[in-house]
Formats: sequence, C-alpha cells, structure tokens
Amino acid sequence: MGIPDKTGFARTLYQLIIVTFLLQVYAGSEIIGDLRARSTDPILQTGEFLKYAVSWYLLQVGTLDIINTGLTNHRGKEGHLVHMRVLSNPNIRIVNAHMRFETIIDTNFITLHFRGRHIKREHTVVTEYDFDYEDTKKVYITMYEQYEPDGNTNVFSNAVLPLLGPCRDNTALLFYARALAQIPRSNFNVEVISFNQSAQCRFFRTGEKKTIGWRNTQTDTAFLEGKLLFETIIGVRDNFHGWFSADAASVPLRARLKAFFGYIDIDLESVRN
Repeated sequence: MGIPDKTGFARTLYQLIIVTFLLQVYAGSEIIGDLRARSTDPILQTGEFLKYAVSWYLLQVGTLDIINTGLTNHRGKEGHLVHMRVLSNPNIRIVNAHMRFETIIDTNFITLHFRGRHIKREHTVVTEYDFDYEDTKKVYITMYEQYEPDGNTNVFSNAVLPLLGPCRDNTALLFYARALAQIPRSNFNVEVISFNQSAQCRFFRTGEKKTIGWRNTQTDTAFLEGKLLFETIIGVRDNFHGWFSADAASVPLRARLKAFFGYIDIDLESVRN
C-alpha cells in the first residue's frame, strides 16, 4: 500500500498506526468508573467498543475505533471477529489515512484470518491473510484492488509464507499485549506478521505496576515497554510504551510513541460494551 506523504504529520500518523495495533490509550474519570465495574470481564468481550483520539501535542491528527463483534468460525476454529477503523483528521490534508481491518482472533490471541482495507479515492486496496495451522501450516496472502460501484477486483499479488508456530497480526498482538501487561516478564520476542512478512516484536518488560496522573486523579495501571524488530511501511523501527487498566479486562489506557518530531499520544475517549 502506498504512502501519500513520508514527512511531518504523515510519517507521524503512519508510525502511530503500526504501534496502535499493539497498545492504546488514556482515560477520563467517568471511563475509569466503567472499567472498575468490568473487573471480572475477560479481555475478549463481545460488544466491546473502544474509541480513541490520536494527538500530536495538542493537535488531534486522527481517531481509532476497536469493536469486538462476537464469535465466528474459520477453518473449523472459533474466534472473535474484531474490527479496527483508522481515520485521519480531514482538516489536515497532508495526512490521508482511511483504513479498516477485520481480524478473527482465537482465545489464545492467535490470528485465524485477517482482512485489511485501505480506502483510496478511486478504489480500495484489500489485503487478506488466511492462516492454515492444521494442514499446510502456511499463511496465504492475497492483495487486490476493489472498484466501486460494480465491485470488480484486480488481484495484483499472491504469496505464501510458512508458519513455524502460532502467529499474530497487529490487531491480535494488541489483544495479546493486554494479557501480557498483567504478567511480569522481561526480554522476550513474539512472532507477528505485518505488511506481508514474518517479523518479531520485542518486549523489554511487562507487568510492571505504575500509577499515572491525569485530570488530578491518580490511577493504577499495568505497564509494558517494547520495540518492533522490523521496519514499518515508512522504513523505521519504533519503541513503544503502553499503560493498561489494572483489572482483568486490561483495557489499554495510554500509548506513547516517539514521532518524527516530539511524541504521539493515544487517548481513550469512550468505552462501551
């Protein structure tokens, strides 16, 4: 998928898109009350709807929504279908990101199927990962252009990668990070697939308890820190920090990423179930 601009806000938002699939955000007092009421809920919750604001300093450059629509089946395995939507701020013209992702995630936070849509002016670029863990032990990758309103498609790339074990796309890695955030560990790698290649994410430390201040309130969180051990679509490798609610739901509360200039913060605006 092409990148419309590799400088300034465009670089910053595309950096952010990669890391937001690992981590998220920050909450107001009314949101924390809801999270505490969910303390016995599992991480994969049908109907969970998380909405985030993406900011560079005081400027909001985009939004991110994560929606768990419930159980489905793929290749005879049951998993949750999770939708992720990334939208750039239409008032910032040099940033142009309108993307939708659908991932089927099993109870071990392993990807069963992935479909990504990059919506452009004249067509949509679709990428699909079909994971076959049982028979061929391979992931089948297809990329095609889809044109509206007739629905015609143009397949321009097919690839097959071997599966050496359980694998996660960026969305599944986010949910796995929610579980890891509650467990003290250090210096380990997680296998991922991103932009049609096998890769790894390095976690420096997880499960560290930290109290963060916001809106004159002190909030207990579970903290993790790591780094992507592969180049993103803008040719960089990024460190990330994430703060999660300290309860069983481990809802992402805050993410911070070093950007092209300064930092990007991702803030939770609302949580609904």
